[in-house]
Amino acid sequence: MYELLTDDDRDQKAANGGLAFYIGWVSDPLIFADYPSEMRRYLGHQLPRFSNAERKFMANSIDYIATGIAILPVVPRGIGEMIGYLKKRYNNKPMFITENGYSEPEMQEVGVQDIKRDVKRIEFQKMYLSSLAEAIR
Repeated sequence: MYELLTDDDRDQKAANGGLAFYIGWVSDPLIFADYPSEMRRYLGHQLPRFSNAERKFMANSIDYIATGIAILPVVPRGIGEMIGYLKKRYNNKPMFITENGYSEPEMQEVGVQDIKRDVKRIEFQKMYLSSLAEAIR
């Protein structure tokens, strides 16, 4: 998700535009049979237009959304916000999360016991799964 710096409408538009380019560019044509309106406003005639036959063929042409969510900074609410966004934008279409992982920052001196316990990764999974559970309710 794109974090807003302020409550300004311009920040909201920028975040929505970023998501439209990042997610909607591929997903919107397969569900809504067209590119996102945010992309159309920005790119205009540079985006191809679909014929009526193509639009009919593409509309709702997928049964589910498969997404891999790899978030570099550890932000537990990130997965919940992303799933919430996808649910809302794509009318609660069934979804599979194909990837979700934690990459620990490099640590110079990590003991064997710390590696065995893997406390940070376990905590990461608990927080993310909690956020995910909240998003799917």
